[in-house]
Amino acid sequence: HKKLVKNGFSIINDVYTKKELHTIGKELHMYFSNCEESTFGKRRLLQDIPSLKPLLFNENLKLLINTIDPNAFQVKSIFFDKPEDANWFVSWHQDVPINIKERKETVGFTSWTKKQDIHSVCPPDEVLQNMFTIRIHLDETTSQNGALKVISGTHNKRFTSEELTAITSNTTPTIIEVQEGGIQLMKPLLLHASSKVLNQKRRRVIHLEFSST
Repeated sequence: HKKLVKNGFSIINDVYTKKELHTIGKELHMYFSNCEESTFGKRRLLQDIPSLKPLLFNENLKLLINTIDPNAFQVKSIFFDKPEDANWFVSWHQDVPINIKERKETVGFTSWTKKQDIHSVCPPDEVLQNMFTIRIHLDETTSQNGALKVISGTHNKRFTSEELTAITSNTTPTIIEVQEGGIQLMKPLLLHASSKVLNQKRRRVIHLEFSST
């Protein structure tokens, strides 16, 4: 938790056993083999596959969430799958939009969008600073298969595009390598990016966001 507050991220391995990962993988495979959706990314993951909830929220994860913020509740769930033949990268950015139940014009909340029946909006910075992200790694993630790159300490403010370019051009990033069954904790405003897959090894990640606001 101290590293999360200071640096904007931390890594904890051995949160899930191989048996737990196998069961989670089986649920995902069953869902995607019976529908037409792309497996590269899925929004509303836990709404559409509720059987994943008890598998993801094991005793280790519940203890961790309670340690960070006992009032936190889950507000976003996404599945990312960079398969073996994937060849894209994600440029430097901050996770600014949040998901909400309904659109309600409110001072300080801007840039409304709606994708797949999900309303998103950019909130004031204090809302984002209250939040944290847990990225559950179903596969070993290294610099060779699209691990996140982050810039430590950039999680306390929102940057303009000019500031972002200046920071990312002049700072050496940290590569977030996580073992299979480990997690990465992250603050939404932490600058992050990811590279192309180089070693043809799959990288599946479940991205959960939490807030107590």
